Amino acid sequence: MSEQAIRIRICGILERVIPDFDENIAEAANLFNLGLDSVATMMLISELEEQFAIDLSAVPLEYENFSSIRGISAFVLSLSQKTHP
Repeated sequence: MSEQAIRIRICGILERVIPDFDENIAEAANLFNLGLDSVATMMLISELEEQFAIDLSAVPLEYENFSSIRGISAFVLSLSQKTHP
């Protein structure tokens, strides 16, 4: 899956978990400042696992990987390449 396709799917997920999410925000915008709280982060993780067929239970969850669309995209792409070479 291309990085652009991953970003599109991530934006779809973020629209469901962040009430005022706007898909036109900058890829580097801080999602925590836009309303991504602990509950929304758990929903995001669950959706990422389902949408991209990845298992995050054994992966260290770092702030940087979830703070922006760019960070989430890079994180998912990295895990997808390891899981589905």
